[in-house]
Amino acid sequence: MDFDDFPLSPNRSVRAKSYLDAYLEAQRTLRASPKYKDWGRSRDLLALTNQIYAKSQSGTTLLRAHSSATSEAVSAWLSKLLTIAHWAVISGLPKPFCGVDTEFIQSIPLTSKSVDGIRSLERQLLAQGIILIHHAAAPGSKVDGCVMKLDTGHMMIGMSLRYSRLDYYYFTLMHELGHIALHANQLNVPIVDDLDEAEDHESEIEIEANRFARDALIPRNEWRTAEARRSLRKDDVTAFARKIGVAPQIVAGRIRNEQRRHDLFGNLVHEINIREVLSDA
Repeated sequence: MDFDDFPLSPNRSVRAKSYLDAYLEAQRTLRASPKYKDWGRSRDLLALTNQIYAKSQSGTTLLRAHSSATSEAVSAWLSKLLTIAHWAVISGLPKPFCGVDTEFIQSIPLTSKSVDGIRSLERQLLAQGIILIHHAAAPGSKVDGCVMKLDTGHMMIGMSLRYSRLDYYYFTLMHELGHIALHANQLNVPIVDDLDEAEDHESEIEIEANRFARDALIPRNEWRTAEARRSLRKDDVTAFARKIGVAPQIVAGRIRNEQRRHDLFGNLVHEINIREVLSDA
């Protein structure tokens, strides 16, 4: 590579090797985009290089991954998510992020009722300036999702699909949306979530995001009087889910979690494999 092709450093204290790596990654990202046939002359090459470099030097991740997870595996997963997110931004896919309102939040659980609704999530979030990426993490990483704010102002949500259950998928998604709604000013570095972690070991912002997800999926006032949580009957689960407009798996998953009874509704919660639904999209 000619040195003339290498962009000027963004500041005098730049780490040359890291900046070169960022430049090469930016080249690969732009080269893969159909929008940039003449990617080598694009002014976005320098901007993307600086963005990737800045993220590589951005410091500590707010990581809740299980203690046995390797930081290398989590870092590799995040790096892949960021590459995909940069490509999406450069391709002009997401609208500008201007926050999330109550009406939008309430609309997301309603998509759980159909395969088409689930597959529409990426498009719906892009319209809000949120890039939703489904990408498996390495085995043993023990991470479910992550959320962060990009330098462009867009939000990125990564979903590892560690578990294939629909209820787990929607709780993870609403948890990450909770971070965006409640903690947007703390997302300049990623929050990486392991939702198997016991809640009594969690930080306040994680407890808040969990509460947000529970109430967004099943309104608190509806849950207090739900017959299904007492009867533990599938018919009541289905009827209650129909009443509030969500998939019955979400109601069944809530009961299993609260009762600590993972023997309940086994056939129901495994009826839909979220990995298969998304892979067939």
